[in-house]
Amino acid sequence: MKICVYPLQRRGEYDNGYIEDFCNSLKDAGVTIVNKPSRNPLLSLFRQGRGADCYVFHWIENVPNYKHGLIQSFLAWLLICKIKLGWAKIVWFLHNKSPHSGRHRRLSRAIMRMMAAASDLIVTHSREGVGFMAERYPHRLHKVVFLDHPTKNRLCAIEDSGDLDCDLLIWGTVAPYKNVDKFLDYASKEMPECRVRVVGRCNDTLREKLLEYENERITIEPRSVSFEELGDIVSRSRYVLVPYSSETLLSSGTLMDSLSLGAKVIGPDTGSFADYKSERRVVVRTYSDYGDIKRILDDGKADTECDYADFLNEKSWPRFAERFLNCLQ
Repeated sequence: MKICVYPLQRRGEYDNGYIEDFCNSLKDAGVTIVNKPSRNPLLSLFRQGRGADCYVFHWIENVPNYKHGLIQSFLAWLLICKIKLGWAKIVWFLHNKSPHSGRHRRLSRAIMRMMAAASDLIVTHSREGVGFMAERYPHRLHKVVFLDHPTKNRLCAIEDSGDLDCDLLIWGTVAPYKNVDKFLDYASKEMPECRVRVVGRCNDTLREKLLEYENERITIEPRSVSFEELGDIVSRSRYVLVPYSSETLLSSGTLMDSLSLGAKVIGPDTGSFADYKSERRVVVRTYSDYGDIKRILDDGKADTECDYADFLNEKSWPRFAERFLNCLQ
């Protein structure tokens, strides 16, 4: 089978490990990725000649928020028309209810309506995504399948020292929709004994804002971190906290990457977090408001021993590729 994948950008221009792992898992399953990495992956696909059996789109609803977003949105519409006329299949991965950015929401929703209508298969990584499609696009529900967000087994990167020097670890690139500054404001006022560590790169404006909350209990490290180092940090943290906005969130790479390191996770009661809060092989606890986070920490309940390895092997990229290709065929 020959497949085109969007967005496939040149290394270093768009740091998205998901796309790289997605393509590699399909290649290992015998699939040929037809298109090449490009500075403008949408234009590259538009120029792509025939030869692909299927086009797979991730986050295409974000196009209106890119540079020359209006032109690129029109180009996306033309591309979908071109694919349909060529009788190739279209797969749309629904990662979020809407783009995290608040700009151009109407245009983004128009693209989502187009993808719901044009796609032959719609994949979501959370059960809430199925419900979202049933509510928003009920006539397209027959196209929707739920496949767990794939991940890796990185438990070998963990060296349990037994000493916890952090109650809540927040890691990853810091963006406005992740609400890190809002949680730090709450923690500084309502959780004065809580030890919080933030590790992740961010722009200058956000960095200055986060540093305002730094004290003897709250540590801010505005830098990237490797999974090897992250494994050590996770082993010394009581929980990984994902304080993201629940308004747009369906699935979370941060959640799955944290679980890949054996972390105990606290996240909003939505999407993948809600899916796994009853999963006995891992520890995922959810909150509806920040007060719930405080109660989880104050609870002091010892979490039972879990079989993270079994969970991670079941949600591995090779198994995901197998399930995805079965749905596609």
